[in-house]
Amino acid sequence: MLDKYGSRGFVVLSINVDNRYDKVVAPFVRNSGYGFVPVRGSRDWASSAYAVEPTPANILVDPRGRVVFRLQVHDAEDEATAGLAIEALLEAHRGT
Repeated sequence: MLDKYGSRGFVVLSINVDNRYDKVVAPFVRNSGYGFVPVRGSRDWASSAYAVEPTPANILVDPRGRVVFRLQVHDAEDEATAGLAIEALLEAHRGT
């Protein structure tokens, strides 16, 4: 999805809530060539900011930081639904 929508402003953030992995997450992401941004947060913060429980979780957040869609991508149909949600979000915020 990042390959498909990245040029239109779509960004993926990966929130690491387990401090045991602090020293390995960023280097792993960087060395693996992934295009998403790893950030550090606590479980309490992820839960209060984005209602993320349990982890891992996939959510679509608008430019204002509001959760607009919860992504559960398990198959091609789910991926298509997620793509429609991303398209709608990008279209709604085009030029903002």
